[in-house]
Amino acid sequence: MSNTFTKNAPVDMSFVSFSHPTLIADRSNVMDSNNKEGSELPEFTDIKIFIDSLLIGYQTNKTIEFEIERNPMICTPIRRDSIFESGSILPTTILIMIDFIFLIPYVILLISLIQEKNAKVKEILKVLGIEPILNNFAHAIRTLIILCLLILLLCIVYKLKLKPDAYFNSVNFRILFFAYFIFGLQLISFCIMNVQLFDKNVRAILGTFVIYLISLITFAYNIVWPVAIQYVLIFFSPYIAGHSIFQQLILHDLAKKDVALFRTIYRNVPIYFPTLIIMIISCVFYWMLSWYLEKVFPGEYGIPLEWNFLFKRDYWCSESIDRHTYSFSNSNSSHSNANSNEKSIVHVNHLVKRFGPDKIAVNDVSFDLYENQITSLLGPNGSGKTTIFNCLIGIYKQTSGTIKIENNDGIEYDTRTNIDMLRKSMGYCPQHDILFDLLTIQEQLEFYATARGFGKNKERIAKEMLDLVSLQSSKDLYCNSLSGGMKRRLSLACAFVGDTKIVLLDEPSSGLDPSNRRLLWDWLRSMKEGKTILLTTHFMEESDALSDRIMIIANGNIKADGTSAKLKQQYGSGYKFVINKQKNYHTNDIKNELHQYLPNLKVETDISDGDVVFRTNQQPNKQFLQALYQLEQMKKENRIKNYGVQNSTMDDVFLKITHDTKIDNPSNSTSINIETIGV
Repeated sequence: MSNTFTKNAPVDMSFVSFSHPTLIADRSNVMDSNNKEGSELPEFTDIKIFIDSLLIGYQTNKTIEFEIERNPMICTPIRRDSIFESGSILPTTILIMIDFIFLIPYVILLISLIQEKNAKVKEILKVLGIEPILNNFAHAIRTLIILCLLILLLCIVYKLKLKPDAYFNSVNFRILFFAYFIFGLQLISFCIMNVQLFDKNVRAILGTFVIYLISLITFAYNIVWPVAIQYVLIFFSPYIAGHSIFQQLILHDLAKKDVALFRTIYRNVPIYFPTLIIMIISCVFYWMLSWYLEKVFPGEYGIPLEWNFLFKRDYWCSESIDRHTYSFSNSNSSHSNANSNEKSIVHVNHLVKRFGPDKIAVNDVSFDLYENQITSLLGPNGSGKTTIFNCLIGIYKQTSGTIKIENNDGIEYDTRTNIDMLRKSMGYCPQHDILFDLLTIQEQLEFYATARGFGKNKERIAKEMLDLVSLQSSKDLYCNSLSGGMKRRLSLACAFVGDTKIVLLDEPSSGLDPSNRRLLWDWLRSMKEGKTILLTTHFMEESDALSDRIMIIANGNIKADGTSAKLKQQYGSGYKFVINKQKNYHTNDIKNELHQYLPNLKVETDISDGDVVFRTNQQPNKQFLQALYQLEQMKKENRIKNYGVQNSTMDDVFLKITHDTKIDNPSNSTSINIETIGV
């Protein structure tokens, strides 16, 4: 065969047709003269030779003469796939459908973790000594199991022969499954990291879809980018990684080849094995970043560490601090801090907590808590009681001031730098019950015992606690099926599980009936030995019956501090004499007879032809007894029908202090005298 070419002569291209490569390369349905499938295309060879001769002649300016001998060569032709032909939108649609298979478990995991975050479950776990990353890991395993089932189903569909061939004919089933397994792992890790960035479910879901859309648009232009840039995008975005893996699998299957682990025949397409390695490294990176963000940005609840805490010695080697005793004085309160019999365990010094520039929840509060004592913190709603609790347990970071607590080893630490270690010796019953709904009562207590390091004795500890709170008969009930009172008793039992030295009880008797409330009082009195207990309550009778010491807080300031008897003496209104008089006997006559024994007797209430109430602040003495004797004589002489004597209650003390605070708004200044007693 010879060809002649004249330089600069026009080239006739009319016989050349342009078609999609799959139409040219697919010879599976073409028969040659010997009735064999997939023979070589002679037309294509002729065109190739013609073009080559033109180019060679043009460069050499010579006439080219040559002979051709055709020898057919066997090769695997590329598979034609109408879905991936030029101009089709189906590939993008399929990618989005596959993405949503993975996005549904992703969103469920995201919402679950954010709900736990807002419900303070993380803080309860921290009190138990469980790091949030372990809780995240448990959620990740659960989600990964669900994803594995979805991936298995997806791979079966891929390999199912719905037509003459399956969708993935050449790609190995294990390669398919492992690729999507790593993709699911990276997606879960990305979700765990994203939880640290959002506090609300709606924002988290919107943020997820914004990131997804950006990734989808970015991947649409990946073919024009160098492979190195694509590897970077795969590292930072699991969505792009998933699309890239799908692209690689499709290209290999179109070529009727199994996936090559360490090479590719395509330009600007990442290699399979390095892609998976980068995705695995990305998983480790996201988990480490999640752990770091949890420490530095714990959200609304938690004490943040400084951004460079990893490079500080204090984080890795906790140091104890000097022990101090703080004596607190305030012109508006009575404080009994000088306690030589009991050891001070908790020291709060000039505690201030602000929410925003204008809201001061706790304003310069200082006090000590002592071993073997129950201390009640009383105050109206919004006075700062729960805020103080949250600062003590490390849910809130104080704006200023210090909180120093002695651990089980007798070493004192600051909550701002060592709260995780201090929580191991603290029990906490929150104001609202935080329980694990899918655990039974016994399992809940056993979980707490195991988390505190008493796993070997968890059954015995659970049984003891069940007996103490009278829940033995209900031990197999799930927590989500319990009544409010039963949940409250279980929360109280959880606070005392393990070797807890400091127990914080936020309104422990709320939701309990009178019978169970009194059983709780007996239980708390029996449990205070060796412990420091701080509780809040709105039942003044409860604080009077339980407390070795009572603190009353209003407007963020401690207004009174002392024993029940001392507070009644200083802030109470003394004793009331309730006398049911006869119709013909006047109030002044009764007052005149009693005045000789009780000079400061005053009429508080006088109902005509009914009861009269006198009040005196005189403490019981000889004259007081003579006044009672005189009332008895008046009753015998039928001048009065009956009488009774009533002492001041904690309700009277509470109302007087809070009422005076509202009217007078006294100075909140405090003074702290620090006496170093040891190192």
